[in-house]
Amino acid sequence: MPDAPHPPRPRFLRREDIELLIAVAWNEEGGRRGLRPLAWRLGDADFVHFIGSADAYTRDSRQEIIEDWIAELGLADSIDPLGPPLDRRGADMVWTGSIGAIGMQFRYPAPDPAAG
Repeated sequence: MPDAPHPPRPRFLRREDIELLIAVAWNEEGGRRGLRPLAWRLGDADFVHFIGSADAYTRDSRQEIIEDWIAELGLADSIDPLGPPLDRRGADMVWTGSIGAIGMQFRYPAPDPAAG
């Protein structure tokens, strides 16, 4: 008896598939540079930007991990002193920069004002 035809598999990628590929690529490159892995996702906008998250790590270590990535990628080398890339947004500090025309965003918990 001949094999029944198999239905064609969908030929598309979901956004989650693309984000997984991005995370694997970024973390592989980061590993070569001695950086700890981050959770990566695409940002929501009309242009390409990546968002790196250290939420999987302890609160106290997130700032250092994010700063390591920013420094190693050379993003801190081109900071415009008239437009600081670091803003407080709610409970987070958000660093925004770019590599060419590709936006980068990193977040870590803001310092607790009551602790200082």
